[in-house]
Amino acid sequence: MNKSCFFIGDKKIKHYDGIFYRLNYILISLIDEGVTNFYAGGGLGWDMICENTVIKLRREFTHIKLRLILPCEPCEQSKHWHIDRQLEYNRVYDLADSVEVISQKYSEYSVKKRNARLAELGDVCVCYWDGSTKGHTYQAIKLARKNSAEIINFYGR
Repeated sequence: MNKSCFFIGDKKIKHYDGIFYRLNYILISLIDEGVTNFYAGGGLGWDMICENTVIKLRREFTHIKLRLILPCEPCEQSKHWHIDRQLEYNRVYDLADSVEVISQKYSEYSVKKRNARLAELGDVCVCYWDGSTKGHTYQAIKLARKNSAEIINFYGR
């Protein structure tokens, strides 16, 4: 049976030292355990780190898939971002195996729906969360726990 993983986390990463190596190691371990579908929300920060890691791992593990669940249309989501981030976002979008768009316009509702969809799809949640009880990351992790997903938090690791 194919398993799935989703990513959720902060835009600002505070602990970069070794994070790429550790993330790569964890994702390979998950692939070895049968995870084939990796879901991400297309956001800045943690999402982009994870999406790019999956794209790199697909070179070796050709059976894995990167599936984007976006809160809104791509041009709407990234319209206020720096041009470098927009270009990276467009590259990830183009390299994704599938894309699901929740709404045409960006809103609190579309972000909440996106996060609920991610939590619904994931057997494992690989997150970057500081433990605060506020915000979208918290809500997604709470839903993932309700769905009995395994939680792997990289904050402070």
